Amino acid sequence: MEMRNPVDTTGRATPALVALLLSYTLLQEVDMSHAGSDLLAALVLVPAFITVVVSPALIRRLTEADCGRWWSAVIGPGARPTYSIIGASIILPLPLTYLSWIVLAGPSDAASESEVLSWLWLPAVVMIDVAAAAAALHLLVADLRRASAAAASLLLLVLVWPFLQLTDALSVIMTEGMSFGLGMGDPLVSCIMASLISILVWAVAIYLPDA
Repeated sequence: MEMRNPVDTTGRATPALVALLLSYTLLQEVDMSHAGSDLLAALVLVPAFITVVVSPALIRRLTEADCGRWWSAVIGPGARPTYSIIGASIILPLPLTYLSWIVLAGPSDAASESEVLSWLWLPAVVMIDVAAAAAALHLLVADLRRASAAAASLLLLVLVWPFLQLTDALSVIMTEGMSFGLGMGDPLVSCIMASLISILVWAVAIYLPDA
């Protein structure tokens, strides 16, 4: 959907790039030796997070001249899950995460930087689950009789939880390297929890209206 619709992709990428520039400006004023890795990890993931929570242009198209009814008739009962997948930002999180790291990460040990670059894809890929959950929430709000931006914003707040889990995972990778332990706080466990939370939110937003 993103490859066939450059307007939607531009609409998602623009606020993310603005956030990246603001993050870069912020880091110039902050002493990272005292701020810790949590701040840098959060700022690296913020642009990708912004792209996934932006309302997809697909929702606006579905409200035009019974377009949504036609597609629902063609796709059938699986219309809502299909909309949430094709409307989600799938392409942008990965390149934006690497771009954010290149721009924001200062000089560091070559070995540790190589370790981070080797595993930076992991939180970025999990961000795709967050994107599907966000698209499902936008679809849920669009179906409400009195849908509003305020309602969408409040529902999207639940996605801050998986974002914080991914921030913790990236912070640990930056400071201790990647590990495959199954204890609380390990990067792999944090990513799995973020993915499971996103899947749960997606399932509730998709199947709750039909319950």
